[in-house]
Amino acid sequence: VLAHRFLIGSLVFLLYRIVSKSKTTIKKKDWKILLPLTLSYPIAYFLFQAIALSQISSGEVGIIFAGSPAITLLIASIFIGEKSTTLQKMGIFISIIGVVLIFVLQGTSFNASSISGYTWAFTAAIVFAIYNTHARVVLKQFKFIDVTEFLLVVGAIVYNIIAIPKGISNYFEPFANTEYILAILYIGVFASVF
Repeated sequence: VLAHRFLIGSLVFLLYRIVSKSKTTIKKKDWKILLPLTLSYPIAYFLFQAIALSQISSGEVGIIFAGSPAITLLIASIFIGEKSTTLQKMGIFISIIGVVLIFVLQGTSFNASSISGYTWAFTAAIVFAIYNTHARVVLKQFKFIDVTEFLLVVGAIVYNIIAIPKGISNYFEPFANTEYILAILYIGVFASVF
């Protein structure tokens, strides 16, 4: 899914570049600034999230991931000196409590035997917070559209390198399902590009 998602997003940007006749502002020398960003997202984040989801429920991952805005706030204040308002802190606290309450009221409970899954989910949340903080710095130097394109292209390369050796028939098999095509177009275009 990730290979297809990022490939479709990259193809949309390629089409945009051809139709608009515009060029990216990112040069080869800029890669050293942007590659660390791609290591956190999309590479490490989705990898850690996938491992977590293989070990614990999506509800449990959701509860842990609800803490990522608070982690982002902490990391941004430590590493880039970003200040937050009391209202922002209250909003984050209320949202975390709200998500936890929703899952608790639905009967989702943490299982002590799934410590590894919780660790991977928490690591994914930390990586996403690092990405958010780093992106704030990077976006002061580069256009948002160019950074998005760069992330999608790197994601397409990495996840297709992982997916294709599993077999070409496995790679193309999901495209026999119309629902998959619609879903992958949605996440590849609207969730990734826009």
